[in-house]
Amino acid sequence: MVDTQAELRLGAMSLGQAESILVAAFDANPALRDLLGGELQVLRTSYDSFSAAVGGGIAYGSVPTLDIAGLDRELGGALDALDKIGSDGSRQLAQLLVAREAELVNARNWSLGGALFALLLAGYLFMGFNRSLKATLRGLARASAQLSRGEFPEKICLRTVDEMQAIADELAKVGARL
Repeated sequence: MVDTQAELRLGAMSLGQAESILVAAFDANPALRDLLGGELQVLRTSYDSFSAAVGGGIAYGSVPTLDIAGLDRELGGALDALDKIGSDGSRQLAQLLVAREAELVNARNWSLGGALFALLLAGYLFMGFNRSLKATLRGLARASAQLSRGEFPEKICLRTVDEMQAIADELAKVGARL
């Protein structure tokens, strides 16, 4: 024998859990409440109506004379509402997922653009430093080649403000003493 009251209690607990999950989802996303709130109310009303009809029949001992067609309609309404919540919820969540994915793709693209810009800037600065260093070393090599040939340059002309300029100045002093 089937314990109908136990089944109704189990159905009520399941519906209560589903409602609490949906309410938490509604709090996180008000658009979901707008989309599914009415369907949840229809589900609750249909289930309450079904539960009342079955419970009333059991309480009065008239289970055999229950309006099966009416119960079937009530249960069908509850199931239709539950199906609509599932399909609409899935659709809405898919739309939210697509929107979130688009945001992440946009953020990724901006990050990649920023990284590329930083890389290009670093390359440009490195090339400038490299050219300056090569020019300085060429000037020092030219001056030392002149000294090795016995020519004494008046001044070693470099346009730096670092240790290379100090080396050029010392080389010029050596040339002046010789």
